[in-house]
Amino acid sequence: PCFPYGLVDPIAALGELAQRKDLWLHVDACVGGYIAPFVRMNGAPVPAFDFEVPGVSSMSADLHKYGYCAKGASTVFFRSEALRRRMIFEVGDWPAGKMVTPTLAGTRPGGAIAAAWAVMNVLGEAGYRAKHGEVTAAREAIEAGVRSQGWRVLGEPLLGITAFTREDLNPFAVLKKLFERGWVTSAVTEPRGLHLMLSPVHLAVADRYLEDLAWASDAARADGGKPAEARYGG
Repeated sequence: PCFPYGLVDPIAALGELAQRKDLWLHVDACVGGYIAPFVRMNGAPVPAFDFEVPGVSSMSADLHKYGYCAKGASTVFFRSEALRRRMIFEVGDWPAGKMVTPTLAGTRPGGAIAAAWAVMNVLGEAGYRAKHGEVTAAREAIEAGVRSQGWRVLGEPLLGITAFTREDLNPFAVLKKLFERGWVTSAVTEPRGLHLMLSPVHLAVADRYLEDLAWASDAARADGGKPAEARYGG
């Protein structure tokens, strides 16, 4: 999904446009590529975003996000071998003869790739479904809680990212108060709101976050933190 709001773009409609215009459609699923399929397996109505859409030619998905692997390895997928060949870098007009590499970058350490392979094999489909079920549960609990406090969730997130706003307070002032309680989270600017990218561990602290959010909202209101011209962090 898009990072600010956790919402999935209309890939099916973009796919139709790509086919009609004979264009290459690349889906940047770097955040969602390793969560969306398993959330869908768990029963959520995740819309088509991958090669299920005929017009999608390639996709990227980051292993270090919801694949739970260390940074240093990532993935890119192509609809066909013919399309994949377009990625390969090949040069032959130099004294050492032809050089071919799968990407523009050549030699690299293989440790991150081996580590990612190990993580994915340890977790497997069942492990990812379980972990992403916890992510979904954390998001749903937090969204229900913030709504009960007067916040408005932006759109209808389905995966691990959510953002929410309210008109009677300056969300940035609330964010500063949350920082005093140890919450180092993020924000969105249009409209001004709070932003969370959740992991399985957040399920265990969802209630604490909601308690601190209520405190931070009251504290910001007491400090005069109304809808303001204040910039982020100000």
